[in-house]
Amino acid sequence: MCARLLGWLLTPVCLGLIIITLLIWHPLIALSRPLNTKLHQWIIEVGNFLLLFHLHWVGGSIKTSWPAELPLQGPVVLIANHQSFFDIPICIWHLRRYHPRFVAKRSLGRGFPSVSYVLRTGGSALIDRGNPRQAVPAIKALGRLAVERGYGACIFPEGTRARDGDLKEFKPAGIKTLLEAMPDVPVVPVAISGAWQLMRYNLKPIPFGARVHLSVLPPLSRSEYSDEAIITESEARIRQELERLGALECG
Repeated sequence: MCARLLGWLLTPVCLGLIIITLLIWHPLIALSRPLNTKLHQWIIEVGNFLLLFHLHWVGGSIKTSWPAELPLQGPVVLIANHQSFFDIPICIWHLRRYHPRFVAKRSLGRGFPSVSYVLRTGGSALIDRGNPRQAVPAIKALGRLAVERGYGACIFPEGTRARDGDLKEFKPAGIKTLLEAMPDVPVVPVAISGAWQLMRYNLKPIPFGARVHLSVLPPLSRSEYSDEAIITESEARIRQELERLGALECG
């Protein structure tokens, strides 16, 4: 109750700063896009950092953990669970070494200043989940782009966000298509814990003191696992990590 009350008091400040950031950030992204790739990418990353920084107004914190054997650069396939709207900024900023592009639902390509523009123009695959004829070519195009430019291709295989934080069963079709488009590329499972709390009340309010943990897990070698085994193993590892992080929070 106390966390929600503080959230009601501080959420207007947090959301106000996020909206201002989005509105200022959008023209900067658009203007920099044809001028300089590195500058454009830097503006994207800094904007996402600011979106996350504003969460401090509601007591939010984000911790990260990394394995020693993580590749220093792309291309990589990033398989992550999905808990909130903030998952995309979290991945863009904290996994910025890979300049991640996303498999995301088509509706995210409109309606959100800056974020929609980045998804729509940056090479992400905006898919209609009910239309495989559209989704499969879009995911393959993302895979080819990621291999060509050394990006990370990030997919949330649950299909929708877990509003209560409980991992949903992975839907294999999208991952399998992405893996086929990116052969011999390392696969990195990513566990996002606690982000669901930010959206617990659909921003009405953002509860005070949400703790988010981004846990990047050891990569899976394509020579050791088949594509089917990678899907199963990624889900198992992410589930295990979420349970571990949940136990730490309870302790």
